[in-house]
Amino acid sequence: MLKVKDNDRLLKLEDSSLVEELSNNAAQRISAGYEVFTIRNETEYYIWYTVDGTGRWENPGWERTWTTYGPGTITYDEDVRAEVVHNISHNLVNGRVYAFRDLEATPGNPHDIRLFHILGA
Repeated sequence: MLKVKDNDRLLKLEDSSLVEELSNNAAQRISAGYEVFTIRNETEYYIWYTVDGTGRWENPGWERTWTTYGPGTITYDEDVRAEVVHNISHNLVNGRVYAFRDLEATPGNPHDIRLFHILGA
């Protein structure tokens, strides 16, 4: 039996399939209590985003390292035009480096951006 403390509740996981369903992120949060990751802005735009509800403007070419005690959820507008809002969210993984980049898959809309995991960074 595995016992996992979740806020003020103690969960007893007796079914091994439930244990296997714990994501790598959840396991890291249980053991360490926080996550650290880096976000770069590789676009020409000023980008507003939030991590676990804390908002920041990121200047073009800047990089920021975050330490969060929350789940590590980033939310941002994938279209940088002020009159178009389409927020998307991702759960970030502890220890990784991410970068906002122009999304070249939408050639008709040069204002689309996405957050990419940078391999080997």
